[in-house]
Amino acid sequence: SGFGWALLGLLQKQTDRKQHKDFFRELADAYRLFHDHPHFGPAAKYESARCLHYADDVGAAKAFRALFETDLKEKTFRALDADFRQALTANDQWGELMRQSAAQLVKDQQRLAALVLAGQCFQLEDAPLAETLVQIALAQADGAEKTALTWIAVEMHAKFGQLARADELLRSLLSDPELAKHPELWRKATTFADQRDQPAEALEYLEKTLDAQYESLPEVIELQTFRAEYRRLLTSYSNLADAMVTLKTPPPPGFLSKVVRAADRWRAHDSGNDACNLASAILQRLGEHDLSWDYLTTPVAHQPSEASGWSSMASTLHRRGEWTLADRAYEAAFAAEPTNAQLLWDRAENLRRAGKPLEAKALFRQIAEGAWQPRFQGLKNQAKCQ
Repeated sequence: SGFGWALLGLLQKQTDRKQHKDFFRELADAYRLFHDHPHFGPAAKYESARCLHYADDVGAAKAFRALFETDLKEKTFRALDADFRQALTANDQWGELMRQSAAQLVKDQQRLAALVLAGQCFQLEDAPLAETLVQIALAQADGAEKTALTWIAVEMHAKFGQLARADELLRSLLSDPELAKHPELWRKATTFADQRDQPAEALEYLEKTLDAQYESLPEVIELQTFRAEYRRLLTSYSNLADAMVTLKTPPPPGFLSKVVRAADRWRAHDSGNDACNLASAILQRLGEHDLSWDYLTTPVAHQPSEASGWSSMASTLHRRGEWTLADRAYEAAFAAEPTNAQLLWDRAENLRRAGKPLEAKALFRQIAEGAWQPRFQGLKNQAKCQ
């Protein structure tokens, strides 16, 4: 029987269905020899129907339908294929059979099976019919069952590229106050917005993701994801701040609070400096100089007596052209190391670049007239020339 089965499969595969329709009728008869076989029986019945379809036999639709209805009664599903759909479509039975079957499954309290059937329709590229079956499966469902089925429908639509409908179903879940507490649902909504090129919605959903997550933050967090999401959030705020400055429009109410809240939440659980640096840059751009300074100096404020941190910060700010903040950093660096004339010189140069020659001249005079270590003698002579 194994050899005979393999031979039939080889003949079916190698025969041109357009030129040998009569031969496919003979193959259909040959497959019937295996209908009662304990192992090959179910597949043989399906292949008999397929061969009738290849032979353009009107009995193909009847044979396929009989198999499907038997499976339905036995509560089993075989994988349907394009031949099954084509045979039933040619006789105007495809849509009717699927809708009736989904309705019967729902009546039998098998809504999940109805969704499986909808997934088969998606695979067979009949999205409109698949959506109809999803609606049948979800109709009048309630409670935890409806939540679970809707989530499965969300994933199904996303898998087959139906992002708008997937997003619609997901938002129906998020309208429930209890479900809205789950950050994973908002994170999925953010993904959909990204895939649909909706940056405003993506930012809104990301905010809600992090709000929901922070309300139930575990003791141990996955830092890489945590850091990446907050960096994305503050980067988005930075882009909005750039746009506000370019368009000369004031920040909307609550925007600065969002920046501060995001930075504080991030730095509370991450020892890195990115949260403070990003927040400082945004606040500086929007004219909040004192608040910007507070965030900028947070990383070095724990070691205020060490000049190196202040000096490094000042150099960075100077390169970025943020003269006012750089001056404050140079001032703090010199306060931490008042015997370092180089820091005073760097501050004077920064003031000159900032268009404050008188303040710069006063510092040059301080260097020229001060008592410094021998290593600063050359710098003192340069200051006298200035």
